[in-house]
Amino acid sequence: NAAHQNGTTLKVEAIRLGYVTEEEYEQWVKPEDMIGH
Repeated sequence: NAAHQNGTTLKVEAIRLGYVTEEEYEQWVKPEDMIGH
C-alpha cells in the first residue's frame, strides 16, 4: 500500500492524499482505542 511503500504512517498518507484532515484523523483514531483499554 502507499503508506508502506513511502515509509510514512497511515495518518500522514491519508492526509497527504486528502482523505481526511489532521483534525478529523485525530478525532477518529485515538491511540488509547488501538491499545484496547
